[in-house]
Amino acid sequence: MARLGVPASRVSLAVILIWVGELKPLGLSPAGPLVEATVGWMPVFTPTQWVSVIGWWEVAIGVTFLPLVMRPETTFQAGAGIPS
Repeated sequence: MARLGVPASRVSLAVILIWVGELKPLGLSPAGPLVEATVGWMPVFTPTQWVSVIGWWEVAIGVTFLPLVMRPETTFQAGAGIPS
């Protein structure tokens, strides 16, 4: 469990962020109306456009976690567990 726990946590976090993020731009997220009601004050885009921006941002964050799983020796400094 100790050997697989951290990589499994990283993969699950990436999958969840990508999955939830993809639902927002497709209009399938149950959180879409809540996000629209929350971002109405933000400039540049309409609330509906902000939902898409936030959704794609979540996808980008999820994709960024994948190198942590695939290449941890490149992503982290030796022995420190700190991203390099």
